[in-house]
Amino acid sequence: MKKLLMGYSRTLVQYLRSAKGRHDTFDYARGAIIIILVCAVLIYLLRFIGA
Repeated sequence: MKKLLMGYSRTLVQYLRSAKGRHDTFDYARGAIIIILVCAVLIYLLRFIGA
């Protein structure tokens, strides 16, 4: 099992070091930040303006 996890982690690191991996990681992080900000705004609007 440990050998399998080491293989997966090595592959993930290689992917993140590639140009496509860096680009994808940046896109996923940007998307996550946008989702978090939209949720925060909606919670604010529902909590303070809606009630």
